[in-house]
Amino acid sequence: MSLKILLVDDEPNILESVGGALRRSGYQAVTARGFHEAFAACDETIDVAFLDVWLEDGDGVELLRRLQEKFPAIIYIMISGHSTIATAVEAIKVGAYDFLEKPLSLDKLEILLEHIKETLALKEQRDNLLGLLEGEYKLVGDSAAIRELRRTITRFAPEESPVMITGESGTGKELVARLLHQNSARAKGPFVALNCAALPLELSEAELFGYEKGAFTGAGKAHPGHFRRAAGGTLFLD
Repeated sequence: MSLKILLVDDEPNILESVGGALRRSGYQAVTARGFHEAFAACDETIDVAFLDVWLEDGDGVELLRRLQEKFPAIIYIMISGHSTIATAVEAIKVGAYDFLEKPLSLDKLEILLEHIKETLALKEQRDNLLGLLEGEYKLVGDSAAIRELRRTITRFAPEESPVMITGESGTGKELVARLLHQNSARAKGPFVALNCAALPLELSEAELFGYEKGAFTGAGKAHPGHFRRAAGGTLFLD
């Protein structure tokens, strides 16, 4: 993941040295010398912003507060060479991710950015998972094949008949199944996906149809089975 970083400081040597080091490390670095330049340089493409607490034309914590209102997705790091604990606490309360003291250690900076990349990657995974849970599925593309597939999904989604989806591995068969479910009369019901390849043959009947408590040794409680779990919705047998 290549981060785009905004560095705000009123000392040109810091902008040049730290900005250059970030670029050599493979990051996109944008610099701004002061409170007002920061607003002109900041936009939705920025991933991380380093803000100096003391600026010639404004207060860094106030800059943090105003930028965060406009760009809440950015991760903000406060930097200062002569700050107090109270200033650091205030910045963290406002929403700063971390607080660094000058002179900046490039090694510590690199470690912090690696942690931020991990945080952003986890956030992306979480957002993707939430999208799955909320049923936000899209068929991307506008080729003739994709348009035909959309028409086919629209045609068969309202039907009650079983549907067989074929295609090579990785072509999106489960996505098509979820779109069929999402556009059907059963959309409010559960979507249950079963990986049949991972299901041992001797357990297939019990997993599909379920069993009652005590049906066999080890059956400590009733198991509804995938057909029962998918009742009122869609069962996808992969």
